[in-house]
Amino acid sequence: MKKFFTVLILFFLLAESSLAEEKRLLFSLYPQGNKSVPAFIELTEYISEKLKIHFNPVFEPNYSNATRMLANKEVDFAFLCSGPYVIGKERYGIEALVAIKPAFNMDYRAYIVVPFSSSAKTFQDLKGRSFAFVDLQSYTGRLVPLYMIKKMGEKPTNFFSDTIYAKSHEAAFQAVLDGKVAGSSVISLLVEHFFRVDPTLRKKVKIIEKSEKAGFPVFATVRYASDKEKAAFKNVLLNMHKDAKGRKILQKLEIEHFYEPKDTEYDLIRKQFKEVKEFVP
Repeated sequence: MKKFFTVLILFFLLAESSLAEEKRLLFSLYPQGNKSVPAFIELTEYISEKLKIHFNPVFEPNYSNATRMLANKEVDFAFLCSGPYVIGKERYGIEALVAIKPAFNMDYRAYIVVPFSSSAKTFQDLKGRSFAFVDLQSYTGRLVPLYMIKKMGEKPTNFFSDTIYAKSHEAAFQAVLDGKVAGSSVISLLVEHFFRVDPTLRKKVKIIEKSEKAGFPVFATVRYASDKEKAAFKNVLLNMHKDAKGRKILQKLEIEHFYEPKDTEYDLIRKQFKEVKEFVP
């Protein structure tokens, strides 16, 4: 009987240890639209294999939910767009570990897009027309156009005749493509990806303005993570372009490599966020 209880105790200790090694990796930005998801699953498996810790992928497209989950330790690490990262850093102390360096020498900025047949030549031409935002905290999908409106001396609350929240960059682009709205502001990475995959889209959707270049999306964590955990996670990503399996996953995500970003790379976003803060929950 004593031996039975000893084995039972050992079983529970091992089970508890195994559960303790379960981690959650959140993805909130999809640079290639829904096509990003299978590659993110592969990336999660790659990180699990390298760290010998099982990571479960979590997909949360709502930006405020994503940063809140990270702040509340519901997930351990998260891939965030630059806007939510800047907002999350200010509100929760979120820390960037690495940023992406996109393939094809792509920049990170907002593209103002309209149907190819549209008479609009500038963002200002969209005044009084319908517009698709992406998410309340999206930098390229909302903060940029709000900032542009304020710079024109207009009020963001009544600049457009009607607005919708598409909930993803892919859906915002599709709303323009389908003629459901007169325009939208979409992340450059996704637009360039779509144009590259299907060149005929250049005759269906056109870019009428591009914002300034800004800091790239990041993998982030919070203060709860230990220095050892952060260093190990960061090391895997910084070196994954050096092995064949890692490069294959990066190619699917159209990422050249990861790097350690300087905090100053996000100053532009901070400046613009400050200007439109009253409109950002």
